[in-house]
Parts: sequence; structure tokens; C-alpha cells
Amino acid sequence: MLICRHKKVFHSTRKKFYLSVVVMVFFIFLADLIFVRHVETHPYLSNSLLFFHALTFHIILLAFVLFVAIIFIENTTKPMRLLTEYINHFLSRKFQLSHEEKIRIGLLARRKDELALLAKAFLRLDALKDKYVKELTTKAIHTERFESELRIAKKIQLSLLPKKAGLLHHPCLSLYAYLEAAHQVGGDFYNFFFMDEKNLCFMIGDVSDKGIPAAIFMAVAKTLIEALATYLSSPADILTALNSRLCLHNEYSMFTTVFLGILNIETGDLKYVNAGNNPPILLRQSEAPIFLQNNTQTIVGVFEDLVYSDSILKLNSNDILLLYTDGVTEARNKEGEMFSEENLLKFMSNVDVNAMRILIRKLIMDIKLFTKDEPPFDDITLLALCYQQQLKTDDYYWKTLPVKIESIRLFLDFIQQIIPQKKLHSDRVNEIILAIEECLVNVIKHAFVNPNEHEMTVGCQYNAREQVLSVCIKDNAKPFNPLTIQNTKREKNEDHGYGFFLIEDLSDELHYHYQDGQNILDISFILRSPAQ
Repeated sequence: MLICRHKKVFHSTRKKFYLSVVVMVFFIFLADLIFVRHVETHPYLSNSLLFFHALTFHIILLAFVLFVAIIFIENTTKPMRLLTEYINHFLSRKFQLSHEEKIRIGLLARRKDELALLAKAFLRLDALKDKYVKELTTKAIHTERFESELRIAKKIQLSLLPKKAGLLHHPCLSLYAYLEAAHQVGGDFYNFFFMDEKNLCFMIGDVSDKGIPAAIFMAVAKTLIEALATYLSSPADILTALNSRLCLHNEYSMFTTVFLGILNIETGDLKYVNAGNNPPILLRQSEAPIFLQNNTQTIVGVFEDLVYSDSILKLNSNDILLLYTDGVTEARNKEGEMFSEENLLKFMSNVDVNAMRILIRKLIMDIKLFTKDEPPFDDITLLALCYQQQLKTDDYYWKTLPVKIESIRLFLDFIQQIIPQKKLHSDRVNEIILAIEECLVNVIKHAFVNPNEHEMTVGCQYNAREQVLSVCIKDNAKPFNPLTIQNTKREKNEDHGYGFFLIEDLSDELHYHYQDGQNILDISFILRSPAQ
């Protein structure tokens, strides 16, 4: 039918053209008849006069023909020019036409020629454009709403994880965790919490699939583990119960890998179950890092009657345990190469810090350098734990670390865990920390020629009855009594070395002695409550 309509329009245009030609031929023929008749009725005209009459007559005829041709051409080209102008306006105004222009194009569409077809096609294009823009606007609104909901979901998911960016402060532990989702929300998770005063529960997991389904499954699994840990005391029992519950209504056959460990912070005994997760890396002092690949068990959420069994590991002081998901080892660069377990093991071979926050940040930097900031395909999750066993003798808690600047923060964190901060004014706490920090800086910077080859020990005791905090700092450097040196400097009125003057002002008692090849500095602080 459309083809017939087009043919009809084309025939109409041809008819106009043919009619114009016929009219012009008719008038030329008629003019010739009139001229012949004129010659026959005026035989007396001379040749020159006859030529003049003929020339004049044909000029008038030519003018008439040109007039008819111009009218025909103008009737055809003017609408074409208008339509071309409207199209240019349409393009230059980001595909927008004014109401007046649409009316004029509508008038062109009423013609009975090819221009009407072009005008109608252009109006249809404009209508389709308006419809498409409306659909895009609607989709953009829905997309923005969906993105907003995803952002809220991400905040909710992150709120399920431990606060303070996954950092745990404790005298016996340095623990830090990190999660970077490949999408707004994902299926990776980590968690850590104390089941009681002695036992720390920590975990890392990776749910199958990605996006919102994985995030929901992850939230269910993590919440169930926390709930089960309130009355079950072993990782095997917790994961066995978790597996049974996840299998009950798992219509979409989703599952999760989990590494779940429970660490006794007093003894260093670690019970754990690795249910299909990547093997963690254990780094002991003066030893090469190794993968804990023994007894990897089945993923959680697949087989209903599965029973898990515990593995046992003894952690020594300063041992580091690194947990990770496959998003770490499978991180790819533009060439498609994976970061791999080999590179991860190589990184751990060069670890020289006891602060897990620094370790994780360095590892993330290594991964980003390898991938050259290529966006992650899978979630990247890490949990690093450094066990620092505290020896308790004579009511003192002791901590030994290498003589490094990095150790200062670990020593201060250790002492802050013992200070009863709720009973003290914050200014007094800051004074104590400042005094101890000054002592540690003096030992690390001035006591040793090669400090990296030595260790120092800090002991801390809080006497609740006497309201006294006692701190003992030991090092095996050459005998050095800072109190004597400070008195000498005071007598000589020297302008440097006033660090111990500050320590004397902030502390209540200072004692130094050298025993068994060690410098021993005892510092006492009388703890004053805010009311005092």
C-alpha cells in the first residue's frame, strides 16, 4: 500500500511536469499559427519588418516559457529549501524543532509530490525521537533509582562488617581486614569478634555468584555464624550447623567458601576449618612463608549432612596469618596475566612489619601496580593477623618487638589496652602516652648502632588499689643511665637533650638500673580521675 501511495505521488509530479511541457508546446504551436496567419494577412510586409515581427513575437514567447519554467522550478525547490533549513535547525538544536516549524513541515506534508513524503518522514523521525528521548529519560530515572538503592545496599552491607575499617586493637593482636567489591555489592565478607575474654573468632568467605544475590546470601551466612558462635565453641561445630541451615531453603544452589578460626590469645592455640577457601599463608619469624594446605574441606551450603572437622595450629609470638579470597590471586592485568599465588608468596617473603594495616596497604599497592589499575573482576578481600603473645609475670604484661620506629605504635597500642581510660581524663591519658613515646624514641634512635639487629621489651602493670600504672622498658644496649645524663645537661645548661625533662614532668617516679646485661627503666604514673 505504501509503495502504491509513493507511485501515486510520483505520477502526480510527473503529470505536473508533462502538463507544463504540453502547455508550453501548445502555446508555441499556437504562436506559430498566429504568426503564420499574421504573415498571410500582411503580404505587403518587407523582409526586414517581417524579421522584426518574428523576433519580437518569439522573445515574448520565450519570456512566457521562462515564466512558466520559473514558476514550476520555484514550486518545486522552495519547499525543498525550507525542508533543508528545518533539517539543519533540527541538527543544530540537538534534535529539537519549534512548534511553528512543525506546523510548516506539516503543511509541506499535505502536498501531492515527493516533498510531502520527505516531510512526512521527517515528522515521523521527530516523533520517534521524542518517544525515544522519553523512554531514555524514564530509563535514566529508573537506573538512577536503582544505583541509589545499590549505594544504600552497599552501605548496609559494609555496616555488617566490623567498624573502623576492619582494624582490631588488642595487646595480643594486630589485625586488619580489607574489602573491595568489584560491583556496588558483592559476596565476599570478613568478620572478627571475641567470643569471650580469651577466644577470638575470625573468618573470611566468598559467596558464589556476584551482585545482589551474593550480597544477600553473604549477609545471611555471616549473621548465622555470629549467632551460632554464641553457643558453639569450635569452628567445625559452627560450620556444620551453618551448612545445615543454608541447605534448608537453597533453591538456587548458592554456596560459600569460609575460613573460620578461633584463636586462644593466651596460649596461641588456633582451631580452624578451611571450607573451600584459598589456603592461608603462615609467616613465622626467620622462616619462609608457607601455605596452610592441609585438610581443606567442602564448601558450605551444598551437601546437607556434611560434618566438618577442626584443624589445630600453634601460633608463636609474632607469627603472621594472611587470609584472602580468590579475587586477590586472580586479579588480572591488561595482558590477562593473574597476580597468582606465587606473587602473593613472594610478597609475604619480604614482609618486615608487625603492623597489619601497613602490610595490607602494601599488598593492595602491589596488586594495583600489577593490574595497572585495571578494574577488578572479582571482589578483593584480605584479613591479616599478627599474634603477639603476652607473657605475664609478677602482674606485668610483657611485649617484645624489634627495635624499629614502627614498633612504637604497637607498644603504645599495647599500653593503651591496659590503661583504664574510662576512669581517666583524656589529658592524663595523653600525658602518659607522650612520656612513654619519648622514652621509646630515645631507645630506638640513640641506644643502638645497628638497631635492626636487636629487640626491646616493654612491661606494663596497673595497680587498681593504688591507682598506679607502672611501665618497664628493657633493652640490651650498652649501659646508659638517662637520668644521670639529664642531670649533667641541666648542670651545664645545655640547650638540647630535654626529652627526659619532659618525661620527669609527666611521670611521678623514674628509676634506672642495669641488670643481667639490660638497661631497665621503670616509670610510674599516679592515675588521677577526671574529678581530681
